[in-house]
Amino acid sequence: MKLTALNADAAQIDPASGKVHALGIGAQTTTTPLPPLALIIIIDLEPSEEFGKSSSIRGMLHSADTGKPFLIDGERPFGFSTPAPTGGSDRAVLTLSFTGGITIDPGNYYWEVEITETPEKVRIPMQVLGPDIDETADASLEAGEDSQLSPR
Repeated sequence: MKLTALNADAAQIDPASGKVHALGIGAQTTTTPLPPLALIIIIDLEPSEEFGKSSSIRGMLHSADTGKPFLIDGERPFGFSTPAPTGGSDRAVLTLSFTGGITIDPGNYYWEVEITETPEKVRIPMQVLGPDIDETADASLEAGEDSQLSPR
């Protein structure tokens, strides 16, 4: 089983073809308050694999500095949980869209996406810039200079 996750400005699946249509795919830098954003999750299964009946796909935004989940209004974790897809396909693709407007402190964050009941887990880096955008910080993130944000 292989889990791949990407961030984007917007994404949707074409029901007729199964293709993902996305804008701003792979962008790692954003501003606060957060604009709308999307996650694209691709799960590739080996022929002998299948999801457990109670498997789910979960994701949560974490602070890269503390590793703690980001809390909306200091109370609710910013994340999602959805049942794992069923069926006989060897590939499952999901898109999740989040509306904008959430205020978040500038800094480094990551989405951690996992499939329950499996060891599959991936991290997607995200840098949030404040009103005074620092282009050097943006360049260092794109160059992969922060080892805490590397996918594992």
